Amino acid sequence: IQPSLEAGCIPVGYTLDIGAKSDFLENLTPANLLGHSAIVLDISRHASPLWLLCEVRERCPAQIKIVAIGNENDLGFYRQALAAGADEYFAQPLPVDELLQAMRVLLKLDAYACSLRLGRMITVFGTHGGVGCGMVAAGLAQMFALGHGRSTVLVDSNLSSPTVGSSVGSDLPGNLGFLLDDAEEIDSVLVDQIMQRPFDNLAFLDGYDGIGVQRSVKTDNVESLIKLLGNQFRYQVWRANGGSGVLKPVVLGQADIVFLVMSGTLSSARTVPDVVQWLADNNPAARLVFVYNTPFPNPPVPAESFEDLTGRKINFVIPYQKGFGEAQLKNTTFNQTSHCMHKVFSSITRDILGVQSPHCSWLRRIFR
Repeated sequence: IQPSLEAGCIPVGYTLDIGAKSDFLENLTPANLLGHSAIVLDISRHASPLWLLCEVRERCPAQIKIVAIGNENDLGFYRQALAAGADEYFAQPLPVDELLQAMRVLLKLDAYACSLRLGRMITVFGTHGGVGCGMVAAGLAQMFALGHGRSTVLVDSNLSSPTVGSSVGSDLPGNLGFLLDDAEEIDSVLVDQIMQRPFDNLAFLDGYDGIGVQRSVKTDNVESLIKLLGNQFRYQVWRANGGSGVLKPVVLGQADIVFLVMSGTLSSARTVPDVVQWLADNNPAARLVFVYNTPFPNPPVPAESFEDLTGRKINFVIPYQKGFGEAQLKNTTFNQTSHCMHKVFSSITRDILGVQSPHCSWLRRIFR
């Protein structure tokens, strides 16, 4: 992975193939590691991977970051690895782009020194109100944070009709509008003061402007906030749609991944081609993911019609689930298998993370 790290503006000063051995620990002291900022440690071939991780951590200066790579594709093992001294853990097969972004965030590298973004930005764009854009944004953020242990911030940029908070169990009024409108300079202290934290690993920002409120959101403030969140979080998930005003083009233009959420309505059919063309003109590097949501049974425009309209495949179809309202009332999080939307959001987030589906034996499937 050395060429990939160096292509991501992370110079590699020393490499060692340790295989399944641990004798290299005899010569590993803090003095040997002076001048280094991080260690990428492959523990996948060792018989006692967590022991090896602990031993390396004990021999490192406190400021050195450790990124471990192992075989266990499991959230429980991920947390054990962090407890053993890793600052981040990845399971094989290694998602190199994820590793690069994690390293740049951990090392607080200057975003302007490399074209690679610090942290990944995802924009969820709804073609019209009621399409389920807020639900998709909340589902992605909860799965990243609670299902995969990634530090995540969720931002609802629709100040006239915020809906994401109800999907993450937060009904407190936010101050995102004041932050983007009035702040002379956005800094981490100011953002932390208005940020809500409904769950571990998940932060939340939103705001509400009542009828008659005229707000002049500054584009520079939006861009500064995106950069700041990218330095603090592995993932930032933004909800944007028609009510997002001046925020909409900035949030779409900065995104690494855009989820275009549509439903089986004529409103979606009219909007989708315009959004696709705008992204092609203004953010061609963004990965565009089509999500067909079915918020009501028997939609008049089926998913196949959107594929014919755009010439692109629908990546994910969210089926109609009459139990969704009950799950929301009970504050059931999307990472819980009891949630009616768990399966589809688990599939979406695994696709983004490059994580394989966990193996399930035939015996477990029978008794599950």
